[in-house]
Amino acid sequence: LASGVLYPMGKEEEGIELLRESVELGSEHLGQEHSEVISGRLQLAKILWRRGDPEGRPAFAAAVESRKQVFGARSPEYAGALIDLGRLLMDVDADLRAARRALERASEIFMDQPDVARHIAASTSRLALICLIERDYGCANANALAYTEAAKEALSIDYVLVGHQRHALALVGLGKAADAEPILRDVLAQTQALNGDSHPRTGRAMWALGYCLDLLGEDEQAESMLVQGLRLHGAMPNSPSPERQLGLSYLRAFLESRGRSPDEIPGLLGW
Repeated sequence: LASGVLYPMGKEEEGIELLRESVELGSEHLGQEHSEVISGRLQLAKILWRRGDPEGRPAFAAAVESRKQVFGARSPEYAGALIDLGRLLMDVDADLRAARRALERASEIFMDQPDVARHIAASTSRLALICLIERDYGCANANALAYTEAAKEALSIDYVLVGHQRHALALVGLGKAADAEPILRDVLAQTQALNGDSHPRTGRAMWALGYCLDLLGEDEQAESMLVQGLRLHGAMPNSPSPERQLGLSYLRAFLESRGRSPDEIPGLLGW
């Protein structure tokens, strides 16, 4: 508990040491496979992995396997660990193929469980995004719709709007940009009303609309939305986020297709 308080306060090293101590004490007195010890191992490994420590990924994989052995291969506890594994593979390692496998397995398990809409939302949300990046638009659409339904049941309107947005982006990929445009305009208007004009979620909604407008031939409006969206969404050249890198790649292609240089990007985004 103390490590969980210290780490968000910026006292990372102190928090990590307390977490290590708790895992060691738990392993000694309760055993490596005790549920609380497994949770501590997962938390410690997650922090190390995000920090770039080579110990992190194998330690996390071992703790996930422990959850599987203790709770069972069809348990919600194991599926929850798979969701975390998918997020780390995607956000830290940019290993979309492995992330997709982990999230698909988690989603499959949760679909058989009662009252787990929040967990279904967590897995299908990331799956929709991965499928969009991989241009598997049918998969993206199916997961976006499943995510939207789960989000309606278990999450706030913000998350429902993300589901609508990913559904619309899948429609764009399927060649239905004209159908997607009114959905994306509505998502942007509602996101602005909920979060204000300068929130990263508003930026994500702007970028999505800009992408759609580009394919509809609305060059000037598309560029404005793409640039404003990336600025608000925090896109930086070294960002590990596949979603932000996708946005930057698209802006680069947008400029080049109009005979302009990608060297304009730092100025456009205010780097």
